Amino acid sequence: RKKKSSEFEARRRELQEDIMQFTAELERARKKLDDMGDVKGRRERQLQEIKDLEATLEQNRIEHSQRMPELKSKCFEDKLAFQRETRGTVNKQERVAREEAVACLVAQSEQVREENREVRRELLEIMRENKELREREEILKKKNRDMQRQMSIVSDLTVLPKAPRRPTLS
Repeated sequence: RKKKSSEFEARRRELQEDIMQFTAELERARKKLDDMGDVKGRRERQLQEIKDLEATLEQNRIEHSQRMPELKSKCFEDKLAFQRETRGTVNKQERVAREEAVACLVAQSEQVREENREVRRELLEIMRENKELREREEILKKKNRDMQRQMSIVSDLTVLPKAPRRPTLS
């Protein structure tokens, strides 16, 4: 009986150890199952989040394709407005440059005219002085000829023998 009792006790301890191992294994399995439940829940949440993101992405694509023509149109309008503004600015600058060039040419022409008037006055003065000098030269030449003739006469008279003097009629 002791033998049986000790076998029974050994068997009971083995069984208790087996039960404890099975309990520990069961606990680990439950923990894994819980973890898997968390993983499954997490996976389901991630799948739902992916579906939501795909739906948002599709909505954004639709909005983008709807807004794209509007944006292209606005961009084109802005470009045209910029071109008009630029053309207006260029035209204004051309007009201002033309006006400045005309004003400069007018001022320069007036200056040239004034310089020409002054040169003409100076030329007329020089011509008048030249004419006066020629006239004065002619007068002096005539006086010179007259004086030379008179000197020649005086010289001739001094060379002639003295003739009796005639009474002068006074």
